[in-house]
Amino acid sequence: MGDTPELTIRDYLAEPETNIVSQQAVGGWRGQTSSGGFNAAPDSFTFGSMRELGDRRVYAVTFATRAGARMRVICHVRRAATGDWRCEGVAGGGVGGDPHRGQPWVNFCGSYGREFYAGGQVLEHGGAVARVRMVGANGYALEDAPGEVDIVLFLADDPTHAAAGRVAGLRGQDPGEG
Repeated sequence: MGDTPELTIRDYLAEPETNIVSQQAVGGWRGQTSSGGFNAAPDSFTFGSMRELGDRRVYAVTFATRAGARMRVICHVRRAATGDWRCEGVAGGGVGGDPHRGQPWVNFCGSYGREFYAGGQVLEHGGAVARVRMVGANGYALEDAPGEVDIVLFLADDPTHAAAGRVAGLRGQDPGEG
């Protein structure tokens, strides 16, 4: 736990990683379950977009591991009753190596356990995507605009709002927007 969300995230990500399960997936992707942190180099953090809902926040964070790998993750933190912050989940992976699909898409990561958080980078859009909308199986919609590094973040109290959902639209600039 830490005094600020950013310090809590830095401390957690800098902890050594302990790999529990690792498996190769179709298309070269690798699934991994681990405990501990990401073995991040302490001076390598860049905090991007943030979303807040009550005592919860999600942050887009990039950093380098001590081995030199560049990482992009979505970090979910919560303020405890004591006022301290604790890291409740991290999702993401290496920077680069994203497949090309020939159309705009979002490389999502997140969690829909007790609560929902997600985020990702909007790719192959050349600045043309103004909004990303995620629609849950129950019709509940979450929407965000890509930030300065094309990241979108989503946060909801109820996991059913987004579980088994879909990305409904990558909308381009409205005529009145500049």
